[in-house]
Amino acid sequence: LRGEAVDDAAQGCVPQHEERVAAVRVAGVGLLDDRAVRLELPDGTFLAESNAILVYLAHGTPFLPADSAAQASVLQWLFFEQNYVEPVIGALRHWTLTDKLARRDPAVIAQRRTAGDHVLDRLDAWLATRDYLAEGCFTLADLAVYAYAHRAEDAGFDLTSRLHFRLWIKRISAQGPLPEVVPYSIDPHSVREL
Repeated sequence: LRGEAVDDAAQGCVPQHEERVAAVRVAGVGLLDDRAVRLELPDGTFLAESNAILVYLAHGTPFLPADSAAQASVLQWLFFEQNYVEPVIGALRHWTLTDKLARRDPAVIAQRRTAGDHVLDRLDAWLATRDYLAEGCFTLADLAVYAYAHRAEDAGFDLTSRLHFRLWIKRISAQGPLPEVVPYSIDPHSVREL
């Protein structure tokens, strides 16, 4: 989904910035990983890392407020997503859907499940008093966290008691066409270890 979310942003969510994008590629040289999604800029340079690409594409749009304090509010959620959502929920989902879970240390799995439950509980509590993660409206914060968090059930997390989180998923899903989740079965890189 991350690569597709970037592709969707490049092709539909911010059309007034099309001249800022030469191409979106999933291969080549990322900062640390050749599998990284990269955005080719008009000058031929590349920008790697999905959240950096989203921020670049969102400048000058409602997805990223112009005010520096409001931007920081959005950015804190992008950092939250990379530090807590992707490495916990995203990794468990990947291991579960690619039959790699059985090869993992049970203590590591237990630690990630506990961490994932904590992340989902924190999101549910935060969303109990607001409709969106930052600035009272749909922003990059919601898009970035949604990418892996809305698939938490695929990783074995129970969302039944997390009403506010589930309502937020519905609100984000209703924002318009979001990219389909690409199944790991057609991703040639999914065989690699995380």
